[in-house]
Amino acid sequence: MEPDIEHADIVQLRERLLVIQAQAVDNISKRQKYDKQRYDSKHREVDFEVGENVKVFVPIRRKGKSPKLMCKWFGPYKVLRKVSAVNYELEMGTKQKPEN
Repeated sequence: MEPDIEHADIVQLRERLLVIQAQAVDNISKRQKYDKQRYDSKHREVDFEVGENVKVFVPIRRKGKSPKLMCKWFGPYKVLRKVSAVNYELEMGTKQKPEN
């Protein structure tokens, strides 16, 4: 008789866990939708024109130097062409070849 009781408890526990899992998936999807709406409401699209001078953020860490005190922006560099939606080819200077 006891195996039936244990089996019923296991089935009941499994059903409760499935309900909790479904609720967690639902909560995660709701939060993701909310976060996307909030991000999209504050996001501004940045698009550079060919020939425009831009400043570029290049994170560099040098041994013994504090990143707080180092220059965070480099440039201005000239935009040569737009490679993709987020990548641009820049003219870095006379001694260097263009970099993405």
